[in-house]
Amino acid sequence: MRKGKKRHAAFSVSLPAVLAFAFWALAEGSAAAIVPITAALLHEAGHLLAMSLCGVPVDRINICVAGAEIRGRHTGAGKTAMTAVYLAGPLVNLISGAASAAAGWDIFALCSFALAAVNLLPVRTLDGGNALSVLLSDFSWGERFVSVMSAVSVFLLWLVSVCLLFLSDGNLSLLAFVVCVFTELYLA
Repeated sequence: MRKGKKRHAAFSVSLPAVLAFAFWALAEGSAAAIVPITAALLHEAGHLLAMSLCGVPVDRINICVAGAEIRGRHTGAGKTAMTAVYLAGPLVNLISGAASAAAGWDIFALCSFALAAVNLLPVRTLDGGNALSVLLSDFSWGERFVSVMSAVSVFLLWLVSVCLLFLSDGNLSLLAFVVCVFTELYLA
């Protein structure tokens, strides 16, 4: 790359993501689909802002059924910078959730808080697990600890999703999320 020439990140949206969003918008009504999508966009904007502030170049942004994935060149970025990048998305959700609650936008606040809570779980493919992995990388037992925490968290999420499935008369949302996380953790 020539000096002074700015490189742009590759951006892609998977066809299953487009189809899932279209189905969701039709089934729930387009307005209902906008709230969680907006919370998710704010979450990803938090990561992008932190990457920019910490000097971590963005290589690729991919939108898939399970959410968004932002890949950057982490080489040279310190632990503090990488931890900040991983935690920036949930932090933005907590801030937007608090602001929304204060403004009386309860549905958006709930969605933002839920997105922050899920992403802070100590699961390797989520922000909390990635931040924990960075923070424990100097310890010989760090990766093993994160693996155990991931397995325990996914199991507990599965239990909660099964309970909610029966209590909600068949809502499969959380169970579908757990299947996506499990697949990415153990089958991908």
